[in-house]
Order: sequence, then C-alpha cells, then structure tokens
Amino acid sequence: MMIQRGPRRCGRVSGYLVTYKFFYRVWNLILLIPVLFAALPVISLLYVILFFTQGFPVFYKGRRLGKDKKPFDMYKFRTLVVGADKHTKDCVLPVRSGLETPLGKFLRESRLDELPQLFNVLKGEMNFIGPRPVRPEIANKAADKIKNYDIRFCVTPGLVGYTQLFMTHRTPKKIRARFNSYFCRRKVIFWKEPLILAMTIMGMIRKMRVFLWSRFSGFIKKEQSENRQLTALTQKAAPLKPDFKEKRFFLSYSLAEKKVVIVSITDHKFTCACVLSDIDDNTFTFFSSIPLSEGDSRFLLQMNIASSKKQIKAYCFGTVVKKEMIPGESENTDVKTDNGSGSGYFYWVCYKPVSDFDFYKIDKYFLNNSILC
Repeated sequence: MMIQRGPRRCGRVSGYLVTYKFFYRVWNLILLIPVLFAALPVISLLYVILFFTQGFPVFYKGRRLGKDKKPFDMYKFRTLVVGADKHTKDCVLPVRSGLETPLGKFLRESRLDELPQLFNVLKGEMNFIGPRPVRPEIANKAADKIKNYDIRFCVTPGLVGYTQLFMTHRTPKKIRARFNSYFCRRKVIFWKEPLILAMTIMGMIRKMRVFLWSRFSGFIKKEQSENRQLTALTQKAAPLKPDFKEKRFFLSYSLAEKKVVIVSITDHKFTCACVLSDIDDNTFTFFSSIPLSEGDSRFLLQMNIASSKKQIKAYCFGTVVKKEMIPGESENTDVKTDNGSGSGYFYWVCYKPVSDFDFYKIDKYFLNNSILC
C-alpha cells in the first residue's frame, strides 16, 4: 500500500497546530503591532486610490468559516465589480471573467487586497499563519469530494498560508487540501513565523515589481499587443508574424531570472528540444527547425531553475493551430538552429495539462503566478 507523504522540506517545518493558545495569541499581537503600523499608510493610500478609480464600497466583507466552522466576516479591498459574488459564490474567479475592477488584477496578484485582514487578526478571528479561510459554499462542496478536507477547521485560519505562498489562486483544490492537511497536523514553531512573514513581504514586492514592469514598460506593451493575445487563436483570429528582435527579450528575461525554459515535443516517432518563446494559460509559442504537422501532439514543458538546481517538468496535450516559416537570413542568435542558419518554423500551440498536478506546475513555474517559487 502506498503511503501519501506531505511536502518535503529541509529541517523542521512550522505548521498550523497551536498547543499554547494564550501564548500564541499574545505572540500574534506582538507580531501585529509593527506590521499594522507599517501597513496603515499603504492601506490609507490604497483606500484613496480605489475610491477615485472604482467608488464605494472600497472594502469587501465576505462570510468565511473559521475554527470549528464558526462563521465570521473577513475583510478585503474590493477587487470585483459590485454583484460579482453571484458568479463566484461556490467557485474561484474564472479566467478573463471581466468581473475585476480597474486595479483588481494588480491587487489580487500582489495580494495587497488581503491587507485589511490585519483587523481580523486583531479581533482574534484569524492568525498570522494558517490555512486560508473559505466560503461556506465552497467548503460544503469540497468536503463532499476531497478526503480529509475538513481537517483545516481544526485550526484557526490565517492571513498567510503555505498554499497561498507556494500555489496560485487556480491550483486544484485537491492539491491545496493535501498541503493544508499536512500542515494542520504539524505544530507551530514560533520563531519561524517572522521568517515566513518576511518571505511573504519579499514575494509581494517581487510580484508588484513584475506586474508594474510588464504594464508600464513600453517595450512589453508592444510585445503584448502583437504576441500576447494568444487566446484569439481559439476564435480563428490570424496572429501577427513574430518579430524576433522583440522575442529576444523574453529569452533574456528568463535567463535573468535564472530559469532556462525548454520545450520537448514528442510527435509520433521523434523528439526535439526547442526554446519556449511565450506562454499563457491557453497557448504557448516556440521556434523549431523541425516542421511539425498541424494537429494533436504530446508536449513536455521543461524548466531548469539554477538557483535551486531543480528541474520542473509538466506534460500537456497540445494542438498546433498555427505555424509560420522563418527565413534563414535571420540574424537573431536566439533562434539559431543546429546548422546555424536560423531558419525554421514558429508555432502556436493550444494546450491542456495532462493532470491537475501538471496544471499546478505550469501555473506556478511557467506562468509565475505564485508569490514564492
């Protein structure tokens, strides 16, 4: 019989299980005082900005389940249009739903929308570290499908959770539940919690930097307008011819992040490795010297992370929906083939992950949607 193990970590890991409740409450208040004073100017600034960009209400108050399924009101900055809760009552926000406010995507990706929950910590409804609180509708739905899902209600929910740090909003609930179940059985290590909070703050700053850079850099805007609208392929909209001078940026950006991205394509009887040029949640593009037939293939997305010496692999089924031949006169060294000519084909592939775990790896590592890697 195979035994499921929790996530592997170096050394002892701080969990969510509290043994000395009074001292832990005092510990939370000690941590809260400096964090709250540091966050108040940010909360005030965001309040003013959101008031002028989206109007009232600035805050969102939603019903959540706490320890022992005791309901409480959780606070957030409003990131969705008024009435959006009707569409997200028992599910997460759908991709490209059109329900986000002008700054909603930025607040959600940077997790700044969670700052008002510091007042939930002050009231004792939440801890700093713990599983994220869930809506009653989602909890009831998930408990019927996921084994040991309700173990999360044995502990107090938290402002920061491991699934929130290392996973994305769209990570399948079965994977998130496994992580929560593991940490709900492990005791809290007091001195490690400030380190977790520091990692969270650094991760939020990184997400803000990446988001703002991608939005306000004219170089990125041009690239996005021509090549990032990949989902239009599903509507049979003809994509523009790629500009390799602009494509060079995405390759150098990956190297700057100490990540080398490779696509290995298995097409019937042969396999070739190619450089992944761009990817979103529906489609990816790449350059190859080998002509592939339009149709279905099995793909392996592979990423080497130099900083941790990890190799990430994610499998997916894909359909080549568009290809363009690139002449051999290209001077861009980023697309040189083995024969040095630079000639080959540029492909657009609509893909679907093979499993939930492959979906999680693509969303986390290739799309870089989590706070921490």
